[in-house]
Amino acid sequence: MPLRPIERAALGVIWAGIGLILLIPFAVSGESAFFPLVVNDHAVLFPPTIFPYLVGKTLLFRCIVEVVFLAWTVLAVVNPAYRPPRSLLLGLLAVALGVALVSALLGVSVVRSLFSTYERLGGVLEQAHWLAFTVVLVSVVGVAQWRLLLKANLVVGTVIALWAVGQHFDVGALLWAWSKEGYGRITATLGNPIHLGAYVLVNSLVAAGFFMESLTKAGSTSTDGEETSRPAGFRTVLPWCSTLFWGLSAVLGAWVVTLTAARSAFLGLVAGFAAVAVLFAYLERGRVRLAVGTAAGLLAAAVVAFALLVATFEAAPDSQRIRSANPLVDRTLAFSKRTVETRLAAWEAAAKGFFERPLLGWGPENYVVVLGRHGSEMGADMRIHDNAHGRLAEELATKGALGVISHLAVWAGLLIVGLRAARRMGRRERIMLVFVGGALVGYFAQALVSPEVVTGTLQFTLLLGFVAVASLRVGEPEPPSFLPTKLVATIRNRFRLTLGRVKRPVLGVAAVVVSVALAGLGLWANKAAFSSASVGALALRSSEPSLGVAPHRTREFFAEAIDAFEPMANQFRLFLFQYTRNRWRFLRTRHREEAARLLTLVDAEAPTAVRQERENWEVPMTLAQMYVEVSATNPDYRAVAARHIETARELAPNRVEVRALPTL
Repeated sequence: MPLRPIERAALGVIWAGIGLILLIPFAVSGESAFFPLVVNDHAVLFPPTIFPYLVGKTLLFRCIVEVVFLAWTVLAVVNPAYRPPRSLLLGLLAVALGVALVSALLGVSVVRSLFSTYERLGGVLEQAHWLAFTVVLVSVVGVAQWRLLLKANLVVGTVIALWAVGQHFDVGALLWAWSKEGYGRITATLGNPIHLGAYVLVNSLVAAGFFMESLTKAGSTSTDGEETSRPAGFRTVLPWCSTLFWGLSAVLGAWVVTLTAARSAFLGLVAGFAAVAVLFAYLERGRVRLAVGTAAGLLAAAVVAFALLVATFEAAPDSQRIRSANPLVDRTLAFSKRTVETRLAAWEAAAKGFFERPLLGWGPENYVVVLGRHGSEMGADMRIHDNAHGRLAEELATKGALGVISHLAVWAGLLIVGLRAARRMGRRERIMLVFVGGALVGYFAQALVSPEVVTGTLQFTLLLGFVAVASLRVGEPEPPSFLPTKLVATIRNRFRLTLGRVKRPVLGVAAVVVSVALAGLGLWANKAAFSSASVGALALRSSEPSLGVAPHRTREFFAEAIDAFEPMANQFRLFLFQYTRNRWRFLRTRHREEAARLLTLVDAEAPTAVRQERENWEVPMTLAQMYVEVSATNPDYRAVAARHIETARELAPNRVEVRALPTL
């Protein structure tokens, strides 16, 4: 049936939003147009933010998803064909979100669990946005459209990879001003080599899938009499051009993984291709099984050899070895065992935190609390980690056993659903699904030792959506139930009876009203968070003594950043306390009135900071450091400093920063 105007409009908004989300990797705060900012009555169209490679991407993603989800709600109300299908994967994602929400409500800082920090921008609300985006994808995008969507994502990924190659060869226009040398420059627009490696490794595997699929199609058409009877021309050349493009994209992505020098991404890449070989060996028969089984064994041996090299070899500090032209080889040969030791120390603290709160953990995004309480030896002396740098360790510490189970259940569901679908497909038809499975394995492997951000989660969501829709096409069996059959039937009948008493138009209107309210609230929150991050960046920049900015400007910027978005204000409160500690003696000597105003602001914000994160040892530690400095000129603050020192020692007795605090 032809679509009505409202349906076409909603679909247009949805597809436009999906297209924009694919372009999220290009978004950089200060370089891309987001929310304009008004500073001192002047409009700033391209305001920078703190963590510009993450804040802009994440907040822009949330805005787009909120609009897209609203459009999908309208579409699903008026056309039942676009309502969510029965999918095991969607159900498991919803369960994982539910576990995260309960863990947040029972955790040590509900606000931080919900909203996270500007440095991570994870949290339960972010997870809810990804679930909403997945529901839209699975409900709207068909199998044929999924192929176009993956190809469009690969084109974006190829541009990102070419950007990274340009940085490798010192193309000045592609290098960021803050990073002109070292491995940190190979980041493209993602800001971190590890994040870039995670992004391009997925593209490399998916591009390899399209390449193999194109080869099989080209081979089949070359033996087809009907096809060979056509004259040579554009129709003959185009398939081979696309085959060449996918092949080059796969090689380019793999090369960029090595240019990032991210060992976790390289291991993920090799593990992904090994998984492809294992899956083909499992699904195929005869010589194909023997060939791919051998390939899988060789790749697995390469992974083990590389891991042993990384874990055991350490170059002497005065080594005169010849530097390699490839950053991955060079960085591996210059490997420091401290990298492994800090990871192990972070995971050891996560395990200890799990045993203290085993069921639901400490709450999402609260790993820093666990590190303070349970970090010892290397875990007490290493740089502060607010993330366990490993997804399973992070889940274990922050969401407990239920978090780990719900997380692994999603991956188990992907394996079960994907294999069931692949068995029902023909040899040529399953190629793409197998390579997507390999890309998922590669992403899972690298996430075991690296934190995740919006660009990596985007890749995971696209792959999961493809598997879900592909399985529905071949007839995914009824999702397994872990509850007694009679209980499930009773609950289902009661639910239907309750809904039956409400007229369907009322439910539809209610769904749209709720979606409008959520979208409006979300857009307001995103705008406020972006303004806070932008003004906060001005505060940090103006606090540099070399710039000579008037101190009252810095204080006003900090106050505005804190007031702009209260749920995430603690990050700027900590920056404010650090600024006060570092500049107190100068202000007390040169600007006594401004020092008094600054201290008044600090005294007003300190109780709120403590109240918002009572278990976060960084808050009392930073306050203690600041008040110790203030007490040198104002002895009345010695008691306040002593109180915060005592609290910091209770929360993080082994941390090197806490041990360095004086005894008052």
